[in-house]
Amino acid sequence: MQYFIHHVKIIDGSNSPAYYGNVGIRDGQLVICPAQPSLSADSISIDGTGLTLCPGFIDSHSHSDLCMGADPHRTLFAKVSQGVTTEVNGQCGYSLFPIHPANSEISIGILGGFVSDRIRSVLPGMKQYSDYISYAGQCNNVTNSVQLVGHCLLRGAVMGTENRPATPKELDTMCRLLDQAMRQGAKGLSSGLVYIPGAYCDHAELTALCKVIAPYGGIYATHMRNEADEVEHSVADSIAIAREAGVKLVISHHKICGKQNWGRSVKTLEQIRCAHEEGVAVYLDLYPYHATMTSLDNCIPPQYMSAGFSHLKELLADADSRREITAQIKQNPAAYDNPYINTGGFHKIMVSVAPGTPDAVGKTVAEYADLYNMDPFDAYYQLLIDNDNHCMASFFSLSEDEMLSIYASPYAMIGSDSILNEAGGPSHPRAYGSFIRPLAEFALKRRLLPLEQAVYKQTGLTASVWNIPNKGLIRDGYDADLVLLDESKLRDMADFRDGTRPAQGVVMVMNAGRIIYENNRLTGEYPGRAF
Repeated sequence: MQYFIHHVKIIDGSNSPAYYGNVGIRDGQLVICPAQPSLSADSISIDGTGLTLCPGFIDSHSHSDLCMGADPHRTLFAKVSQGVTTEVNGQCGYSLFPIHPANSEISIGILGGFVSDRIRSVLPGMKQYSDYISYAGQCNNVTNSVQLVGHCLLRGAVMGTENRPATPKELDTMCRLLDQAMRQGAKGLSSGLVYIPGAYCDHAELTALCKVIAPYGGIYATHMRNEADEVEHSVADSIAIAREAGVKLVISHHKICGKQNWGRSVKTLEQIRCAHEEGVAVYLDLYPYHATMTSLDNCIPPQYMSAGFSHLKELLADADSRREITAQIKQNPAAYDNPYINTGGFHKIMVSVAPGTPDAVGKTVAEYADLYNMDPFDAYYQLLIDNDNHCMASFFSLSEDEMLSIYASPYAMIGSDSILNEAGGPSHPRAYGSFIRPLAEFALKRRLLPLEQAVYKQTGLTASVWNIPNKGLIRDGYDADLVLLDESKLRDMADFRDGTRPAQGVVMVMNAGRIIYENNRLTGEYPGRAF
């Protein structure tokens, strides 16, 4: 026995009541011990009195693949410090593969500010899924990960960023590349239907691609086309794709954007419930906060993005084009999922990452405009230009009450939707708090649900939905991925002004029976694997 944790409160991830007992760890796997076994001299005994043991948390929606190979202390500390041991990567249509075979700059442009110069330098070698897995295997991995194929990269590898339907030949090539990735071990397909070039596809394209992943038990995850005025239609369309293709569906970071739409989750959750009744497996994940975070350029109408940022930059430098774009951004109701309208204006859009204009970070676009006595739209366009579009922002367009209603759904899991800047710096609080906030705030403080159910939403349920074997439960023979908590100290600390403060109350985290986090720091162990 390598470790023996005794007299500990066990929440086993199955949504069953907690119990007190002992857990052993041998060869990276769990051994449930009704009584204390005989221990060898080199066994380490851990007194769990007053503490709570849970399965390692599983992030249903992660972007850690986009910084694969970075210093884990800068990127994965955020996840591990709150108990995450496994992540589902390749979300929102973005993955590091497949790269355009003749022109990797197209794929690099699609990834844009989501990746660092270091990642851009290795992208030309990421022709297929196996190239990515080979690269990941050479990195210092603290967490485990499973991987989806990003539709934006898949489409970009075949037809660039053109704003048109795929031809039959192009669709056939996409299907072939996707089938290759599934044969090599990919978990499914993700789409980002507000991002370029994913925004240019149609229902038929996505259905055809999902039919490719169906024989492999593949899962379709979607950042839907609209999470605001047309959210119910987007849910219906996503369900229809899953139904027609015969695949499991996960609606990514489900939310209702825009005050004018708050309350519509009553209908979207009913759509999901009815889909289950007819036999379509539909789930959702969410992060437990009232603001989104994505690229600052998301306010720009999609039709101006098809020729890449260099062309957009030319448009933004032209006074007539600016006026035209501004008029379309201001159009209400919006013709697209427009965060400017959903938030109510630039006073609710806070710059989070801006390497070229660091004085903008932590300020709303309106505050930044006031600082330089600029028109807010001029300030917005200038931020995009000065940062070569490598800007991220938090968009305050959500209702906390609505978020809690979505969280209460029996089909809801936790997904952080986070990617950390390799250089460090500001972050949306979801990166450091998504897995502790529900436990500390919703379960223990507000008593909105039992702690066992909150744990289940980020362990057993997630492992089951994503078909991740031997994880998510404390069971004999399961992988020894564990998080040890002190409930009396449990608290999420990150907020929108300082999103990088680690959570409190996480005593220890194990992956494959090796301690990866203790005493508020990473230990330097790298047992994680990409599979």
